[in-house]
Amino acid sequence: MQQVILTSIPLNQLCAVLAEHLRTEFANLEINPPQDRLLTFDEAAEILSVSKVTLTEWRKRGIMPYQKIGKRVYFKQSDLLTVGEVKFKGKRS
Repeated sequence: MQQVILTSIPLNQLCAVLAEHLRTEFANLEINPPQDRLLTFDEAAEILSVSKVTLTEWRKRGIMPYQKIGKRVYFKQSDLLTVGEVKFKGKRS
């Protein structure tokens, strides 16, 4: 059984202790960029604002890189951003 000890400390001291603890924890986090996330076919089409048919054509023509895991097709978010910038350069506001 864990013992709990209650003590009275000033608020500013508590804030300092918490801030230091959070700083340490966040520094130790290994952050994966969101661009490396794999997206489903539906998510990719929605992000690019294109139909699934268009996305399929881009995939078949080699415009859109993809990965197959089993029978499912996935797209890297970083690839979507790159292709989206090239395809829509100057076309969107």
